[in-house]
Amino acid sequence: MIRILLIASMFVMLTTGCVSTSFKDIDKRFFVLAIGLDKEEVDGKDKYLVSLKLAIPSAKFEVGDMKSQIISQTSDTIPEALRMIR
Repeated sequence: MIRILLIASMFVMLTTGCVSTSFKDIDKRFFVLAIGLDKEEVDGKDKYLVSLKLAIPSAKFEVGDMKSQIISQTSDTIPEALRMIR
């Protein structure tokens, strides 16, 4: 019985969620709306052009007033391009 309670309490502690010390308000974050991937050849090497369309949230919400920004980066791999964009 004690073993079951111990396992159950460990399970509850592991699934309580994530507590982050770098918490940001929701209106101070960017959200990815679209991702574009293009394969191109630069100097004889295959590279990837990664483009992200980011939504810029604001404190006030008005219909049709969504601000966005497009950021592009060329790299050898897709994860490397995403790291450089970040």
